[in-house]
Amino acid sequence: MNDLEMQTVEGAEAGSTNSEKTYTQAELEQLLQKEADRRVSMALAKKEKETQAKIAEAQRLSKMSEADRFQAELDARESALAEKERQLILSQNKVAAVQAMESSGVPTTLVDFVLNEDADVMYRNIKTLKTEIDKQVQAQVAAKIGSGAPTKASADGKLTAEQFGKMSIAEKNRIYTTNPELYNSLTKK
Repeated sequence: MNDLEMQTVEGAEAGSTNSEKTYTQAELEQLLQKEADRRVSMALAKKEKETQAKIAEAQRLSKMSEADRFQAELDARESALAEKERQLILSQNKVAAVQAMESSGVPTTLVDFVLNEDADVMYRNIKTLKTEIDKQVQAQVAAKIGSGAPTKASADGKLTAEQFGKMSIAEKNRIYTTNPELYNSLTKK
């Protein structure tokens, strides 16, 4: 009776869209077997391709003289070593980039965008990214508040009439609402 029991499987087929389809136990087992067979076939094909490449390389080497074969094997080892060295450098630079990005306030999720084998280029990329992020933040802030960043007061902490004169109307209005006495002192001539 187990084979006759109906089971509900959501999304079992690749083309299903939010609909439920019921399968018998036998159908479910057949689908699972089909998927397992597909995966095994893919793994075997990959392994066969790797084996064919090794055979082709061995045949190529067998046709060479002893000195040429030695040189070809040496070249292969050197290229493998160079690739490992490159991966090591990238790994070390990634750690350094994450630390530099954390210290400068740049999101570390963007590390792959600045990563480079050359550390100097990488640090320049981080600096450029930070500059561009800061520009975008300033632009978004200016768009939200309707004016530029607040102007700085003079060295002693007071706003001068010259600085007040260069302010936008929105900034002057903010001073009028937050500190009317300062506004009146700056507008009297």
